Amino acid sequence: MPSKNMLPKGQRRRTVKPEYRASRGVEETAPPPVPVLEFDEVEEDADAVRTFLADPAAANLRLDLYLAQALPDISRARVQLLIEAGQVRVDGNPAKPKQKLRGGESIEIEGSPSPRPSTPSPRTSPSTSSTKTSTSPSSTSPPA
Repeated sequence: MPSKNMLPKGQRRRTVKPEYRASRGVEETAPPPVPVLEFDEVEEDADAVRTFLADPAAANLRLDLYLAQALPDISRARVQLLIEAGQVRVDGNPAKPKQKLRGGESIEIEGSPSPRPSTPSPRTSPSTSSTKTSTSPSSTSPPA
């Protein structure tokens, strides 16, 4: 198997991993797809607790990655913020973003997982208060 540096000059950026794996007879297996979770739109209450079981396909996945895949309208960064805020629990215990799942755990999300739409607050214009400058006579003494 040629190394990357032994490839012709125009092809050195091309990866040789697929050729290497094929030569060894080892093929990478694709992980099973994670099913998308659907929450009822009626449950828009901010205090609602959504509970569901982690799919067996979530085995060996990080919690934040699984939730980002299972809830496609929420980014992974938003999921991490929810976990750090303590709004996500796994089997009744506070969760960590790096926590590995085994599949079949009970996951609870408190409140609405999607962020509230931000409404721009009206900007107040800076007050145009006039500052008075004191015009005091200079304290220079007349020449002697």
